[in-house]
Amino acid sequence: MATKLLKDSSGNTLAHSIAVANSFWSRTKGLLGKKTLSFDEGLLITNCSSIHMFGMRMPLDIVFLSEDFTVLALRKKLSPFWLASHNKARHTLELAAGAVDQLGINIGDKVSIEGL
Repeated sequence: MATKLLKDSSGNTLAHSIAVANSFWSRTKGLLGKKTLSFDEGLLITNCSSIHMFGMRMPLDIVFLSEDFTVLALRKKLSPFWLASHNKARHTLELAAGAVDQLGINIGDKVSIEGL
């Protein structure tokens, strides 16, 4: 998977290494097997409104995004073996636990993924 830049609406880079899961297999694998994730890394799962944390080894911050990448909802520090969903979400961004606060991401913000 190629990595992309995550930017806020003013063009500031929030993270440099966002992988995009847009196929059945990349979405199925997700972040399984990773033991750590830095604030500069994440996974954008396209066409996805729910996630599960079964088999994960670390908590994550979950950002639910609309079709135009507006932040609809946040789930901070979601623990392994939990589920999260948002019925209006079109995409889901998985970040390291604490990254939402560190990066200053809020509901209503618009983000972009360079190259999408």
